[in-house]
Amino acid sequence: MKLLATAALTWASVRGLSDSPSPYHAPYHRAPTHSRIAKHYMVAVKPSSSAQAVLTSLLTTFPALNLNLDGSIYPPVEENTIRHTYTIQEEEPYEGFAGKFSDDMVKHMLQHPEIMYVEEDQEVHTTGHQHHAPWGLARLSHHKRPVGSESGEYSYDSHSGKGCTVYVVDTGIYKEHNGFGGRATF
Repeated sequence: MKLLATAALTWASVRGLSDSPSPYHAPYHRAPTHSRIAKHYMVAVKPSSSAQAVLTSLLTTFPALNLNLDGSIYPPVEENTIRHTYTIQEEEPYEGFAGKFSDDMVKHMLQHPEIMYVEEDQEVHTTGHQHHAPWGLARLSHHKRPVGSESGEYSYDSHSGKGCTVYVVDTGIYKEHNGFGGRATF
């Protein structure tokens, strides 16, 4: 166990990124290795600042920082490209941005006094059961019309959607993306 912990600390030191706050102002949150999207991060800005102010500040140090705010991530973006800005509406709302960044850029962001945290982006999948799902959603997971106790149940399983044809009207589809496995057509 001690060897494993030492190896993890050594790896973090080699990358120059650590979960500990020192010497950085902002915490660094790692995603599980199996779901991590390499070099992609979400950055939260402190409520006392704004994403625009932080991005303006970052542009002075990294003048080659690209802004690709149309939400498009295909074709794959270059390093140091902002893909999205966002606002989180909580008790104390805050802003942030997401993109693909080099290790140097991440280290710089961790030292920025107006950044609340930097988090590795990751793939997320839904699984399980949703109770009291809306009728339309619950109906999708049953071959026959659900009645009684199953009428509000939606099942997320590994076979969901198998054999279905889905029609999506969207101007931002990159049909060559490997996630479609060649199944997307226009």
